[in-house]
Amino acid sequence: MSKPLIAALALAMCVAPASAIELAGVKNAHDPGTITKDGDTYFNFTTGEKGIWHSSSKDLLTWSEICKLVVA
Repeated sequence: MSKPLIAALALAMCVAPASAIELAGVKNAHDPGTITKDGDTYFNFTTGEKGIWHSSSKDLLTWSEICKLVVA
């Protein structure tokens, strides 16, 4: 392939719109940290009105709030 064609393809990939993934369940994590996996479950820790809490997911799409607050 020629360099101009490769450059044009790379540029086209950069400007193509990205599609969003629709999440289900708890979607109010406004400042998520790192998503961590333990076994077959993913965990996301965040802050909110109630303090620090976490949610879990098996598929990274459907999230369930864990009611137990994280206490230091």
